[in-house]
Amino acid sequence: MKKIKITIITIFTAMTLAFGIGSLAKVKANDDPWILDQDGYYYFNWNIITAVHSSKSFSFTLNNFENFTFEYRVESYPNPGSWISLNLENNDELKIERLVGQSGSARKIYVNGTTKITEQTYPLTIRYKEIPFESRWELDQDGYYNFIWIFNNTFTLTDMNFSEFDFEYYHTDTGWKELKIGNLNTLKVDSVLSSSGNITEKIYIDDEVKATAYRGPSGGVQTSLGLRYKPNNISRFNLGEDGYNYFHWLWNDKYTIDWDNDDYLFEYKETGGIWTILEVDSTTKIRLEQATPTNGQYTTRKIFLDGVLYLEGKAGNVPDSNIIEFRYIDIDEIDDPDPIDPDPEVPEGYRIAIDGEENFVTNYDDPKPVEFFQAFLIAFDETDGDISDEIYIKTNDYTENMAVLGAHKVVFAVKDSNENETTLEVYIRVVDITAPVITGNTSQVNIGYKETWNINNFKNTLNVTDNHDDSVSLKAAITIESDGYTANITTLGTYDVVFAVEDQSGNIGTFTKTIKVIDNVAPTFSGPTSLTSNISVTFTESDVRNQLTAYDEKEGNVTHRIEVDEDNYTGKGHNTGIYTIKYRVTDTAGNEAFHTVTINRRDDIPPVFYIKDGVSIVTDTSTPLTIDDIINILTNTGQVVIPVGVNAMFSVQYDDYTGNEDQVGVYTVVIDSELTNGDESTHTMSINVLESSDGIPVDGPETFFQKYKGVIIAGVILLVVAIGYVYFKKPNRKRRY
Repeated sequence: MKKIKITIITIFTAMTLAFGIGSLAKVKANDDPWILDQDGYYYFNWNIITAVHSSKSFSFTLNNFENFTFEYRVESYPNPGSWISLNLENNDELKIERLVGQSGSARKIYVNGTTKITEQTYPLTIRYKEIPFESRWELDQDGYYNFIWIFNNTFTLTDMNFSEFDFEYYHTDTGWKELKIGNLNTLKVDSVLSSSGNITEKIYIDDEVKATAYRGPSGGVQTSLGLRYKPNNISRFNLGEDGYNYFHWLWNDKYTIDWDNDDYLFEYKETGGIWTILEVDSTTKIRLEQATPTNGQYTTRKIFLDGVLYLEGKAGNVPDSNIIEFRYIDIDEIDDPDPIDPDPEVPEGYRIAIDGEENFVTNYDDPKPVEFFQAFLIAFDETDGDISDEIYIKTNDYTENMAVLGAHKVVFAVKDSNENETTLEVYIRVVDITAPVITGNTSQVNIGYKETWNINNFKNTLNVTDNHDDSVSLKAAITIESDGYTANITTLGTYDVVFAVEDQSGNIGTFTKTIKVIDNVAPTFSGPTSLTSNISVTFTESDVRNQLTAYDEKEGNVTHRIEVDEDNYTGKGHNTGIYTIKYRVTDTAGNEAFHTVTINRRDDIPPVFYIKDGVSIVTDTSTPLTIDDIINILTNTGQVVIPVGVNAMFSVQYDDYTGNEDQVGVYTVVIDSELTNGDESTHTMSINVLESSDGIPVDGPETFFQKYKGVIIAGVILLVVAIGYVYFKKPNRKRRY
């Protein structure tokens, strides 16, 4: 039995529970949604959706409803109604609902949101039962398993070794006929009973209808279908006279070899080829497949190693037809791995030549004389021994055709001392293995994303040379093998366009042109070009910059990249006059834009007195201070006031104290503060480091003062006010050192 995940939904809550449909364990009527009865059916337990002046529902979906029969009936009195199938298909949603109101109650069944039945008078019973595979077939006296049809039901078989069985279907008009089905196919059978009592039966192979029957009270030709199978006992390997086991290929078939491969030698052969050892290790899974398309024009055979395609061949109405054969032999049955016992007097590395089956290959660009190939031959006689020196050329179609592509026959011959002659017919194949060469401008193209590079115009500038074929015809045959540019004309990046040309021997030459789509469009500024302010108001360069924005078509908002290019204002803002600040923004591609703001400073305040800023901090060598300690002094003594909701950033401009905390002396620390409200200030502090009170380094446990020096800062004197250091939370501050 299967396990189904069920969701119970109410108006107020939702809960999920998993249950095993096939569990025979005793269940509580109020806990489990289905109760197993002695008739083998599971009956829906309405108690789980008991409702009081509300509605509750129970819903779920399955991807294999085809394996179950769901039915319902109205428990009318005195005679209950008939069981009615819900005709559920895979992935349908079944919903059961109970509604209770002041005026009465109702029970409902929905399929995919559509109401199947609403019952307000009598109880409504719902049940299901799993349809096991075995129960769909019945063995008859002829050894056939006959399919059992069930109304309003779909039955599917897939991933089955169909090739091991003979399937047949019956139709009233034709009788029993073969149903051709391979291991790669899917078999589906369905039967539909309409509300008018008409029955439609169909058999599918991969969703293609193979047979249809119809019968019922509506009249017309009455037909019926049958389906059956029996094992065919087909052997997948046939033993040959040479001791090899030859694979029996079947139509639309797949077969997996999952053996201990160390015990066997596997070989394959293609049309016109020789048997070749299939190199596998002990755990490699070999899968053999054969498939024929519906048009029947050709057959494809494939060999997979661990799921990866190793070899493929097509035979039939296709060019270059190639059929693959497969065989194996038990290594223990091989007397000697070498099928030819070498003569003790024959040098190692030689084998017996096969007349008419030997082929030599020579390069068109470097053809070898016929004597070069003769040197690969030796000859032995049982009486005369080694007679290799007696080998001669009997016929030679090669020498005059060394510059002609193709296979040319040469017959070598040798005679023993008794004039017994043996001939060996070989073929010397002149091949062109040199690919055409495409030449052209190899420089990278840099082009803006608002421009278009013409591929075809560039292709026309390419030239081709080849060692054999005509260059003019090859130039006209140049194709675009791949184009990574066209689909990315407006997308920044580097792309390749590969041009290719193939000569008559199948050699392919390529030429790659690299195109870089660049951003050559500068960003744009937005903001004022002139500003007027009074010298009584602090007005910094940051205030000007905060009024500017910059936008780039590719990068979007680049305001954060705005920087000062030329500043004629900073340091002069306390004086009246007209000043300029020139800003620059640069995108990541290096495109620059400039924006100049003119600042008019007006005098509106009388003169004021200023006193020089200065801070003196006294500590000793046993109580070193950190930069955080010094910043806390600035904020706790009111030298830097941070309003609520404003953030501060501190940066150290000068510091000759850090690193000298244990050295007596006077040091200087300069710290800049910048507030997000635009206030800026610089603070210069002197730090006077005195000798420790006892002057003697102390080992041992850390003192209370040393342990909490971060919160107790002693000896702080600011101007004329002695401030005690007290730690309390300040607005957010960002520190930059």
